[in-house]
Amino acid sequence: MPLPSFAAIIACAAVLLSAASTHAQFTSSPVNASKLEQTAYNVSGLLVSEFSTGSGAVVHHPNVVVSCAHVVFNEYDPFRPWLSDNLWFQKWHGGFFPNLSLGRPLRGYFALTGYSASARARGLSDVQTFALDFVAHYSYESLANGNFASAWPDGGIALRSSNQKLITGYPAGLYPYDSPKAFLMHATGPFNLAYHRVFDAYYELIGTSTGPGNSGGPVWVFDGSRPLLAGVLVAGLETKTGGLFDISGVRAVEGRSWQAISDAISVLSSENKVAIFPQGASPAIAIYGNTGLITNGDLSPGRFDNTFLGVTAGRSFSLQKSFVVRNEGDLPLQIFGKKVADLSGKDRRYFRISGGDKRVLAPYESTKFKVRFRPGRKKRYSATIALQSNDPNNPIYSFRIAAELK
Repeated sequence: MPLPSFAAIIACAAVLLSAASTHAQFTSSPVNASKLEQTAYNVSGLLVSEFSTGSGAVVHHPNVVVSCAHVVFNEYDPFRPWLSDNLWFQKWHGGFFPNLSLGRPLRGYFALTGYSASARARGLSDVQTFALDFVAHYSYESLANGNFASAWPDGGIALRSSNQKLITGYPAGLYPYDSPKAFLMHATGPFNLAYHRVFDAYYELIGTSTGPGNSGGPVWVFDGSRPLLAGVLVAGLETKTGGLFDISGVRAVEGRSWQAISDAISVLSSENKVAIFPQGASPAIAIYGNTGLITNGDLSPGRFDNTFLGVTAGRSFSLQKSFVVRNEGDLPLQIFGKKVADLSGKDRRYFRISGGDKRVLAPYESTKFKVRFRPGRKKRYSATIALQSNDPNNPIYSFRIAAELK
């Protein structure tokens, strides 16, 4: 579990310190290997991203792994926050960290809420971010050999019930990295305690610890003898002498989540490519010059962001600058028009745009175009560049450019 996520867990637990101290009624412990073929355990597994590990389960569909978003979200990279090359190790019970060559690639994933926006605006430890902390991964390969778990239509109702509950996963944070227990599958429960809702789809349970590192661990609520998924673990803490409270924080999943997953799968299956489909998300255009962000509507050309192309001393000398168009949203960005951008203004004929041939940008994908200036007489020249796209917040993105002949 990455340090930011652990800090978020500590912050979440710290708000409870005004209450009386308690010891965990239920703590996580290694699963007996004989249980690995039983439902719940047999569809649980270890999720490995580029920077961290977490847990998950094959639920609702043999190609879908549900987990929490923060395991595959890198808050420190504004250009590529969603990590790629995630690997799945079903029923992993090997103790030590697995050989990566044994992992099954998860090629597409859907952040089914506005998690990324909330994490940026509020921080990872805010309860509103926890309430959105859910992700479903997609693999083109069947992960469970036709066997996968079912889910409650409303996970929140199930979590609030007194039905028997179970948490499975990999609390690697409980042990030193080289411990033979660090990557054994663990379980917390069964127990019958009822969760209470803190905010939206985020639920807490005091007195049941899962151990740090178990993020994304599936929370099962039994329907009779059948364990059905009710949510995924997004916060947990293991009691130590004089330590903080035990807390199990869960993001409940509901029927609308499964419908969104099914809709996304139909697109992924037909297009055979990686995509991200968050609910309520949209494409978001951003344009950079010389790594500097150009504000939409900027009327003051400058050297820092290439909007001032420079000064040339003769008509036979031209100036050229490059600009990068990036999709910083969570849905594909489509750029409209015959060219990537249009020029307007009385001096527009002295500027020429080339490149930018890629007109549909996947999330966090970019394309580059160039602007060339060839002067007439000695003076300062200016024009306006405008791009049209399907970004609902910036359907027209424009800025002024300038150059000068002395």
